[in-house]
Parts: sequence; structure tokens; C-alpha cells
Amino acid sequence: MYKVRYVRLYCGYGVNRVIHDSCYREFCTVSENIGNQSQSIGVNIQSSFKHPPFVYHESYSVTPWDPKHRFVMSKFRCLYETLVNNAECYDSRLLNRSPPLNISDLYLAHDPNYVQKVITGTLSSAAIRKTGLPLNSGVIQRTLYEVSGTILSASLALQHGLGMHLAGGTHHAHASFGAGFCYFNDVAVAASKFQQELGGTVLIVDLDVHQGDGTARIFERNEHVFTISIHGQNNWPIDKAVSDIDVGLPDGTGDEEYILHLEQTLLPVLDTIEPCLAFYNAGADVHKDDALGKLSLTDDGMIRRDQFVLSELLSRRIPTAVVIGGGYHRNSKSVIQRHAITHQTACRIWKSRNHKINHCVT
Repeated sequence: MYKVRYVRLYCGYGVNRVIHDSCYREFCTVSENIGNQSQSIGVNIQSSFKHPPFVYHESYSVTPWDPKHRFVMSKFRCLYETLVNNAECYDSRLLNRSPPLNISDLYLAHDPNYVQKVITGTLSSAAIRKTGLPLNSGVIQRTLYEVSGTILSASLALQHGLGMHLAGGTHHAHASFGAGFCYFNDVAVAASKFQQELGGTVLIVDLDVHQGDGTARIFERNEHVFTISIHGQNNWPIDKAVSDIDVGLPDGTGDEEYILHLEQTLLPVLDTIEPCLAFYNAGADVHKDDALGKLSLTDDGMIRRDQFVLSELLSRRIPTAVVIGGGYHRNSKSVIQRHAITHQTACRIWKSRNHKINHCVT
């Protein structure tokens, strides 16, 4: 078993984009050898629920919080309240509260020494500044519950086909340091945990506007986890990591170009590997009005993005855990509305489908 690092960098539109066809052919050929050679069987999930299950915890929004801080801490609570008041998306029976985290799970993706420094609040001042977040009891608590929430979302996906987390996507956390508002990498921890339990390939589709550099580096030598990142090439982080597939988009990329690149990237992967579980980072910072985004997707473009990804994954019976990723704006209501797009889209897809998922059998 071995892993292909195939990087696509789009430098412009149309004839200006650079695609290494020979690498792409190699990717399609070699990817057939990725993951374990287990078989899959279809399992019917006869669910009486009209909505997918979702996960939340009240500690996600730390208070008090500086309203001028770039990280919109209130968005998690407000997103929850928005969905609770939306009959299309909310069913009280399907609200799952994040459980306390088993700290040993963090060691699956992070250095134990680093973990202990975070949870005891003893990181150096320089390491704390690098994350862009303070390190106090409220932030530590929310960070731990956020990781456990993504683990629970993945567990629910394996039971029902889809698990929606009202937080998560802390993809800038590396094995031994944090960055970009991230202390621990929730998806990396959950992906590592379930890959070990399931024994097959785990797919990570990261569509946050910022590259999932921490995730890519954590899994750079792991042939059982396949990472895709479609992001703004000129956006932070400047020092890009190497995912299995990277698509760096130019500033100002709009709906049509974005969807084209997404289709050309995801479909060949889904045609060549059969994941036991997928994680989808549905970052809202691709929106044209995002304060840190630099891309130009509209509300309709985000709907089309989420609909394409979720429809493809679920139609192929791949259990999928969704995290919300980034979203930044001084007007927190705008950020919440954009995050809600993903959940509303997921609810519409859920209602239109038979929930049949693959279980990997070793």
C-alpha cells in the first residue's frame, strides 16, 4: 500500500490553469492501491427521522469574549439557536450533546507533551500567540468538547449515514503546535480514531478557504487517510503543506469556476477509492463577503458546493461527518446565515434519499 501526493495548482482560469496530466493519470492508476483491500456491504438504515442528527455543546461559545476579535466566538451558539427555530432542520430527538473527551484520543494525532501543555494551560506565550486565541479555562473546555463533538458526529454518521457538527474544522492545528485559531485538530483526531477501528480508508474533503495544512502534515505519511484541500492559493497559510490533492484557486474565483474545479477534483477520487468514512469541512469563508476569504462564491454557489459534495458522498453510501470550518465577518449574523446554508442543504438532501451506507468488513 502506498500513497500518491498529487498537487494541482490552478494559477488562473481556462487555458492559464496548470494541470500536470501525466501526474493525474498516475494518480488515477495508483489510487486503486490506496487503503486496505477490505470489501464493503450495503446496510439499509430505516430511519423514521426527518432530519439528520447533529451535535452541539453550550461551551462552544466562550463568554466573555472580545466582540472585536476576528474569531466570531458567538457563532456556534447563534447557529444552534438559528437551527432550533427552523422546523426544516431541527428535531429535538436528534440533538446530541458532545460528551467529555477521552484525553488519550488526542494522542492519536498530537504529541503527548503538547497535549499536556494545552490542557494544563502551560504553553509558552509565543505558542499561544501563534494560535491567535487566548488559553484559559473556557477556551480549553470548548476545545476539548469540540474534538469530542466531531468524534460523536462521525459515530452518528456511521449509524445513520450523516452526522452534522455545529462546530469543528480546526485544521490548522499540527501535531505539536497550534495555529490559526486552532489548538487541537478535531478532524485529524476523529479520522485517526475511526481509521484504526474500521481498518479502511478515511477521506477528508476540506473546502475551507484556507488550506488544511495541519491535517495534511499530520497524515503526510499515513496511507490510510486521503486528504483533499481546495483553497485560496494566495490566502493564509503562506507556507502550504502537501495534501494528497491540493487545488489552489486564484483570488476572486466565482461560483462556476469553483464548482468546475470541485467536480474535476472529487469525482475521480470517489471513482477510485472506497472510503469507510468521510469528513467534510464546509468552511463558510469561501463566500464573497467573508472578511478573510478572497474568493467570490455567492449564497447560491455555497448551496451548489454543499449539495454536490453531500449528494456524491451519500449517493455512494459513504458515511459522512460534517464540520463547519471558518467564517469571518464583523456582522456575526451574516456568518451564521452562511454556516446555516450547509445544514439546510444537508436537511433537504436527507429528506430526498434512502439512507443506505457502507460498512467496512475486514
